[in-house]
Amino acid sequence: MSEVKNFVTVTERSTKAMLAASANLTKTIADLTTLANTSEQIAQEIGFRQNELSQVEADYDQKLAEAKADLRIKVLNNEDQVLGNLLKSRGLISIDPVEVDNLRDDLATAERSQEEAIAQAVQQAVSQANREMQARLSQQESQHRVAIAELTANSNAKDDRVTMLTEQLEAARADLKAERETRLAIAQAESQRQGVVVNAGK
Repeated sequence: MSEVKNFVTVTERSTKAMLAASANLTKTIADLTTLANTSEQIAQEIGFRQNELSQVEADYDQKLAEAKADLRIKVLNNEDQVLGNLLKSRGLISIDPVEVDNLRDDLATAERSQEEAIAQAVQQAVSQANREMQARLSQQESQHRVAIAELTANSNAKDDRVTMLTEQLEAARADLKAERETRLAIAQAESQRQGVVVNAGK
């Protein structure tokens, strides 16, 4: 009975440890989900910035067209100064197309860096979760092996005791049979001496 209780105790501990490992894995999955949500928010922010850049470009084109129309009308000597004053009066600035291209390149580089950082963080989290799970599984396997070895040893000890008791019982039966046969022989000899027939049945 104590061996069964020990086995049940080991099994319960193993189950609790596996449940704890499962809880840790669930937490890791939740962390990954949070990371994915953060990535989605960052992607939305990038999209919003892209829309802002597109709007800036659209406003720039519109204001530039208006400025050119005004310049054609005024036909002033210093076109650059007139254009700058016109854009400034409308709260705009002059942006060189090369700078716009540089901004686009910077945005693309930032997006690639963000994707790489997210992929690396996800990989590290998954690797850590796998290592923790493997360690817990190895511990549980070791505990199971110890429990099985103990049960096997106890079972073998019981088998040996049963064998010993069986041999002792057979020896006692043989001794009893020999004693009966001896007594029967003595009784038969005595009856023959007295002329009486003794029943040899059991």
